[in-house]
Amino acid sequence: MSAVSLYRPGVENAENKQLAAVAIDAFKKYLEAYPDDAKAHEFLIGTFMNAGKFEEVLAYLQGEARKNPGDVKANKAIAQLYLQTQRIKEGYDWVQAHIPNKDPEAYYRVSVYCWDKSYRDASISPQVRNEYVELGLKSVDQALRLQPDYFEALVYTNLLYREKAKIQTDEKLRQDFFDKAEEYRAKAMALKDKNKSARK
Repeated sequence: MSAVSLYRPGVENAENKQLAAVAIDAFKKYLEAYPDDAKAHEFLIGTFMNAGKFEEVLAYLQGEARKNPGDVKANKAIAQLYLQTQRIKEGYDWVQAHIPNKDPEAYYRVSVYCWDKSYRDASISPQVRNEYVELGLKSVDQALRLQPDYFEALVYTNLLYREKAKIQTDEKLRQDFFDKAEEYRAKAMALKDKNKSARK
């Protein structure tokens, strides 16, 4: 495992790429002998990611998911990889296809990336921005259907409606969406107060 300790994430020279390849191969061989070692799985995935081998880690994770169809952890990891590489719609589609009613957090994560894309990416057109907002709202709605008292999902519903309001050219529609955002902000604060009281 000396290649693992010598490998430096982010360094693009040939020697470092070779060290990454050696480390990945070593982890794979180790996991053939000890397939239940969760830490080794994490190290392998981390090395793939640090080396920028996104397609390889995706193929690896999909292979792991096929061994246990419907497994929440494996399928969330695949969806998260899509999100981290800005393939947000593919992340949503993966959740829908493989764990549609099992985990509200998977849908919530999609909504966070949709909001972030709309809020921070100045290069996208209003039409594309609206597509991200709509996908985010659809996804966060599914999170709330699975877990109605999901505080973070209520917060992001508020934020996504604010993004939707900003896109509007019609003043009435703009105000309607700001009002909707405020409705969810109030729900989030009410839930926060309720949870605080319950802990006393």
